[in-house]
Amino acid sequence: MQPTKSRNGYTFNPRADKHMFIQPGALSKGRVQGLKLFHSFGSSSQSTLLDTINDVTPPVDTPIMHSNDVFVPSDVEPMEELRETDTNSAQKKRKVRGKNKCKQVAKLKSGQKLEVKFYNNRAVGKNHKAFSRHLGRIVRDRNICPLRVHSWKEIDDEEKKHMWAAVMDKFKHEKMEDYRDEILAHMNDLWNKWRGDLHRKFVKPCKTIQETLKQIPEGVERGDWEWLVKEHFSSEKFMAASKRNSNNRAKLSMPHRTGSKPIRQVIWKKGGKVGQPPSLATIFFETRKKVDKLVEQDTISRYDKIVEVTQAEPSLSNIELVEKCFGTQRHDHVVCYGGGLKPNAMRTSGSKVELQAKLRKSQRENQSLRNRMDEMENEVRMIKEMLQRQQSNTSPPPSNGQSI
Repeated sequence: MQPTKSRNGYTFNPRADKHMFIQPGALSKGRVQGLKLFHSFGSSSQSTLLDTINDVTPPVDTPIMHSNDVFVPSDVEPMEELRETDTNSAQKKRKVRGKNKCKQVAKLKSGQKLEVKFYNNRAVGKNHKAFSRHLGRIVRDRNICPLRVHSWKEIDDEEKKHMWAAVMDKFKHEKMEDYRDEILAHMNDLWNKWRGDLHRKFVKPCKTIQETLKQIPEGVERGDWEWLVKEHFSSEKFMAASKRNSNNRAKLSMPHRTGSKPIRQVIWKKGGKVGQPPSLATIFFETRKKVDKLVEQDTISRYDKIVEVTQAEPSLSNIELVEKCFGTQRHDHVVCYGGGLKPNAMRTSGSKVELQAKLRKSQRENQSLRNRMDEMENEVRMIKEMLQRQQSNTSPPPSNGQSI
């Protein structure tokens, strides 16, 4: 069959209806209704059919691309380029962890607990992430941890007991009570960081207090947010500390590259779990390397200094070596060791937890000795009473001058 030529010059082949071009939007506008009747037309109705086809045929001045018997309009290419641009921008968007849901703890059944290990006074091992996230959820829960306080010291002991009970409800360790103070100190750090994040994300970008009050973070009630903004974040003490901390952070160099993995976990895996922790040079390299090498010149120079001092004075303790290479440590943590270890604890023989464990052991031994002494005193008293009764029941012997 010879193709039929329409009025506008386009060719029409009744057998090629599956390759027919349909203008974008024709289906929604009802302009393709004529195509539904296409198969019902006979050869004698070509004129009517051509009139119908002309309604959905592109104008003459619209350029057409022909590929595999399918008409493709040229304006599709810019749309594809736009999609590619959108895809690329979506791929470049930074991946974030998102909201802390702590699913591993949430899936626990009633009475079920996760085993946790401790190293350098902080959690390590398989469940260390779940443990830290659980602590983070506790300090963000206003039903457990109060928000309308200026510092952690203002939280009373009853509320800290409530927080400790929430920890013990989900995790277990054979000496959990020995780490109570260290775990609460970890919660203090998480609490301070969370409030600092609130100030950085919701207060600093705003120019006025009225604008800040409208930016209520998720999970924070309006009344608590107003108190934080007006009473805490706007106080002279906080603003001075915030400015000082910002200046100190700006001076920091050689940051670690472990991401969310704590440094203690690196130390634990590198030999700490078997009682052979790595050297300061190894810790510094493993926490500052990029791929498998150090890249910043300052980092390389400091690593060389650590190696040099270690070889020159091998008898130095860990804290002495740190202060020799990084200066005196006066803060709540020691450089290259992360949170959990404090300078004073490293200067003494053994950690605070170990010393507390020895103290409790001595106290138990002393109590056991006191109990034994009480028992012995009771036994002596009973013996004396028994002898006195025997003497009272026995008659006195007769005198020599008395006749029988």
